[in-house]
Amino acid sequence: MKIETVKYINYFNIALEKIFRELFGIETQKRGSYILKGNNGLKDITSVMKLTGDLHGLSLISFSEDLLSHLYVKLIGVENGDKTRIEDTSNEILNIIIGQAKNLIAINYNKLIKLHPPKLLTDIIEQPVLINEIIINNSQCFIFGAYLTDK
Repeated sequence: MKIETVKYINYFNIALEKIFRELFGIETQKRGSYILKGNNGLKDITSVMKLTGDLHGLSLISFSEDLLSHLYVKLIGVENGDKTRIEDTSNEILNIIIGQAKNLIAINYNKLIKLHPPKLLTDIIEQPVLINEIIINNSQCFIFGAYLTDK
């Protein structure tokens, strides 16, 4: 398996920062990067999205339940403790971020990506994924990662 360089990962980070700034009014700060080999570093709720097309791979986002509850209130405007809706929020955030990144990649590299709907990750991650740990509000953090390879 070939792990791609940051030329692709940067577009995910650009999209992530834009979404959090414009949609939630939250500035993000990268805390660190590492390669995840397996699910041990993931928090409680994780969304994963498969990507196919000229580029293929996966992208995942992992939040603590408390942080997702906070984002749910900002996104929907209503307090709700329903865990299913909180997981839907995680999926929606991933969907928006990947959609933005997909467009940037298509514009800059003339490569197409087909997105498969995000879902809760239940399988073991078998391939290494480049992970960025992001911190917001100076205390809460979440994990965002992706790898893409040419076909």
